[in-house]
Amino acid sequence: MSVILIFKFVIKPAYENFLANKVEIAQIEKQSSLNREEMRVQNELDSNSRLHTSHLEFEVYKKDRVLPHLENINKILIEHNMHYNNYGQYIVNKTMLRKEFETKRLKLDSEFIENKDKIAIYIPSEFRLLLNRIRVIISVSWKDPIILNGNLAHFDTPIKFIDKSLEIYRKYVECFYEMVAEYIKITDETKDYAKILSNHGFNEKAEYISKKLTDRVAMAYILLHEYMDTEEFKSIDQEFEKTPN
Repeated sequence: MSVILIFKFVIKPAYENFLANKVEIAQIEKQSSLNREEMRVQNELDSNSRLHTSHLEFEVYKKDRVLPHLENINKILIEHNMHYNNYGQYIVNKTMLRKEFETKRLKLDSEFIENKDKIAIYIPSEFRLLLNRIRVIISVSWKDPIILNGNLAHFDTPIKFIDKSLEIYRKYVECFYEMVAEYIKITDETKDYAKILSNHGFNEKAEYISKKLTDRVAMAYILLHEYMDTEEFKSIDQEFEKTPN
């Protein structure tokens, strides 16, 4: 009888309390687990929200602070391209340059540098390299068209090289437009600026590399004459001597 009483009044209540405590602990652990999961999800949402906000803020910054300078660069390119086409005609016709021609080029070069430098840290490296190469083209001074016509005639009809230099120039301009379109496009996808360079025939440094004699003459004598070393001119002459007339 005493055993029954002990079980009824001591062991059973203790066991029931034990089970109740286990259930309560399990519920607490379950709630704690749910709270941790809720916190994890909330943190993830907060993180995504911050990233989204940061992304939108940068897009707004690009629109307000970068795009105006890209528009200025576009205007500079349009004007320089117009002068460059006139320069080509001067070479073909062996016409003297107007006095203000070089002054205008220097002004465009200065404006290009100013706008390029203001956005340099906000654009991808490939885009920055492209702008640097375009700036090199704009920085090249005009040569005397009459003398240049004679230099080109040594190789072939001058207009052949002038047209080629314009073609290479257009490659840079078209690449610039595609870079801008990609840069201002709002997307979560990775943007492949290196592919844009490659698609337009440029290497990873945004340089146009060609082994064709016509291309090399156009770049060495017209487009980039101030940036070519003596060895390149010698190499072109040697290559020309090997070419059948």
